[in-house]
Amino acid sequence: MRCFVAVNVSDPVRRLLGPVLAELRKSDADVRWEPEENLHVTLKFLGEIGAGPAEKLRGLLAVEASRRPGFPLEFTGLGSFPEGGEPRVLWVGCRGDAGKLCGLAAAIESAAEQVGVPREARSFSPHLTIGRVKSSRNLEPLRQALAGRKEVLLGSQEVGSFDLVESTLTPRGSVYRTAGTFALSTSG
Repeated sequence: MRCFVAVNVSDPVRRLLGPVLAELRKSDADVRWEPEENLHVTLKFLGEIGAGPAEKLRGLLAVEASRRPGFPLEFTGLGSFPEGGEPRVLWVGCRGDAGKLCGLAAAIESAAEQVGVPREARSFSPHLTIGRVKSSRNLEPLRQALAGRKEVLLGSQEVGSFDLVESTLTPRGSVYRTAGTFALSTSG
């Protein structure tokens, strides 16, 4: 199964992001926008993973979750990757207790390595992907719309869990199914 580990975006944050995404869509840029119901912060993309390694990973993730308290997360500012180049990925930034988010991502990276998933070559950059640019059509209006929102607060939530998510690719986009939810500790 094709999987990733992520923090799902809360419904209140989705509702706050909706009008912002609608404004960006007005640029008519050639972007495949993430459906609001699929919005998440990827902690680790696993790729294809077998049933045995997935089961072992679930155990490792449960242990990591039990060791870590929940934390606040803010969604602030819009941007694109790569920075300074032709945009390929559009994102919302993550702030708040991003240090705890980064620590969680590092622990998940180590757990995934224990079941045979290679380490990521680049360092973790906390963000919420909102779209992927498919061509250069109308990039200038899109850039202008992004530039005016580099520091805007787009919502916040308390992170109390993370999920192992199975992703199935279809012609209309990815379909996600939660394959495990891991509650963070309620004690600090």
